[in-house]
Amino acid sequence: MFAKNKFQYCIYNHERLELHELQKEYQKDKAGTKFKYENQLFAILHG
Repeated sequence: MFAKNKFQYCIYNHERLELHELQKEYQKDKAGTKFKYENQLFAILHG
């Protein structure tokens, strides 16, 4: 059984990023996205 991902969005630079938008950005430029957000994302748990 797979666990449902409960993270819906992240906080970066005091702005809310939708998780699906972050995933799209990552698919386009994995290294650049990792460098941009490394140690600066805070995931929000949606219960």
